[in-house]
Amino acid sequence: EAGQAALHGVWQAARDFFDLTADDKESIAGRMRKAEGNVGVIGWGTMPDDNEFLEMRVAAGGQVVPGGLDTHIPGFSAATNAARKELFALSRTVVGAAESYVGLQKGGLRNLLDDGSQLGEGQWSSTQHRLCLYHADTNVPFEAHTDTTFLTLIPCSAIAGLEVWTAQSGWVRPEQHAESAGAVIVMPGEFLQVLTGGMLPAAVHRVTRFASDLHAADHTAKGTSRLSGPLLVRGVKETVIDASSLLEQTPQQDYSADTLHLHQTLTRLQGVSLYDLHRVLVHPPPLDSL
Repeated sequence: EAGQAALHGVWQAARDFFDLTADDKESIAGRMRKAEGNVGVIGWGTMPDDNEFLEMRVAAGGQVVPGGLDTHIPGFSAATNAARKELFALSRTVVGAAESYVGLQKGGLRNLLDDGSQLGEGQWSSTQHRLCLYHADTNVPFEAHTDTTFLTLIPCSAIAGLEVWTAQSGWVRPEQHAESAGAVIVMPGEFLQVLTGGMLPAAVHRVTRFASDLHAADHTAKGTSRLSGPLLVRGVKETVIDASSLLEQTPQQDYSADTLHLHQTLTRLQGVSLYDLHRVLVHPPPLDSL
């Protein structure tokens, strides 16, 4: 769970932003565009089905990018920063548990995560905070996919729209089982899958729309549309993978098949930057080039 006060604040900030006119949203956040020199996108955009997204980062000193949002929405940066910090702290706890589960050195993966504290002047975080407005007339507004992240943390919305694929039950809707307004869904991403040798597979998920599934605090709903506020936790893009700082020093004869595969995977990735790994995961090379 994350702090309910922090999440309440970001839901209100999201409602205030999406209530602005299209001209104001474009003026203060800019049209959605590639994050220059970074991964992913930044800014505000609408999809062909009219669903809306605001993609944010932090700059050095914790400044929210795109800037200028506080001019139209007083307290916007404070609200989104509070929620981001709560979610990021939860991500560190979960990644720490993942290290222990797969047998990696304590802190090895956590040291790769980008919380914005290592940024220089003019740099933005790779970790991305997204505010979403899904309109009620869209059946499956976000098709099945996995995220190119270590983790994606999704505060539960008042309207259950997230579905996660499981081998046992097919598509399940975890938001239906949230026990409080501070409940957060944590999904492993492609980076965690790769850097754990496949022991923690990336979650296949999609967004659907079920207007009758109101079960949590009303402040996460905007009319009959659905708000969402995921944090896409990525690594410091300049960081180079060092297998020796990740792997436990276990005698090889004691390796299980999973541990052997993990060691082989990380050894092959020695010296690869997280930025280059991200590019390969997003745009895999053709099979005939491998």
